[in-house]
Amino acid sequence: MTAGIKDIKDDDPPSTSTTSTTTEDPQVVKEREHMALLKQTEMSKMTEGVAETKDDDTPSTTTTTMDPAAKAEQEHFAELKQAEMAKLTSNLDDKSVEAAEATVTTTTTTSTTTQTLGAAGKKILAEISSGKFVMPNVNFAGLQTPEQPQQQDKQDDTVDSETAQDFDAYGF
Repeated sequence: MTAGIKDIKDDDPPSTSTTSTTTEDPQVVKEREHMALLKQTEMSKMTEGVAETKDDDTPSTTTTTMDPAAKAEQEHFAELKQAEMAKLTSNLDDKSVEAAEATVTTTTTTSTTTQTLGAAGKKILAEISSGKFVMPNVNFAGLQTPEQPQQQDKQDDTVDSETAQDFDAYGF
């Protein structure tokens, strides 16, 4: 009984190859080739000269000249600075400088404040995070004008408006 099953497994599978032919309009093919040529031309224009600039590693020398008046002014300020520092340190000797440096202390203070939210704070934070929070305007410190009820028109002007007629006509 199993002899027949073995023979079926050895058979070649049936052929499933199909051939399809697609015909295109010659005008469409011509336009597509023309667009590809235009694209290639524009890309070559845009990238023209890029390779040359990357390979161009010529050394350059930059010479900076300073205005003689500006240079003289800088030198004058440097001399003034040295003269003033000499006046400030004239009565100091090496021992007093070392003693002053030894007594210098640096103090760094760091403080951290942590606040914990209560249930109401957690609720408002969750509303803000979800995007549903609306700032209430009642008893708001920045609100300086008393709240006045808005007067409603007795006739609704939007019923007869051109926009309302367009909505009715075109079904927006």
